[in-house]
Amino acid sequence: NIILNAVETYARDHGGSLPETITTSETEICRIEKGIDCTGLIDLRTLSGTYVLTLPIDPSTMTGASTSYTIFRTGQNVIVGAPLAEKGMTIRTGR
Repeated sequence: NIILNAVETYARDHGGSLPETITTSETEICRIEKGIDCTGLIDLRTLSGTYVLTLPIDPSTMTGASTSYTIFRTGQNVIVGAPLAEKGMTIRTGR
């Protein structure tokens, strides 16, 4: 919910507009630390500082540029997923 809350607050502060980097294709989210190359990932650094201090990182993958969580939009709805959930399940939540 940290990611969804940050995106929702960003949208509220920007007249309903979502961060431009969120696409309609489910894509992994990039970590927001400085110096990380986000090529091929969703870059949510626009949320950093004001909307979130740090993004959660799936504990099963603590290295690399990806948080191992995914995000995409369908209209004004945002869906965040955890494709590496326990027991091979994928968990998704959205608003």
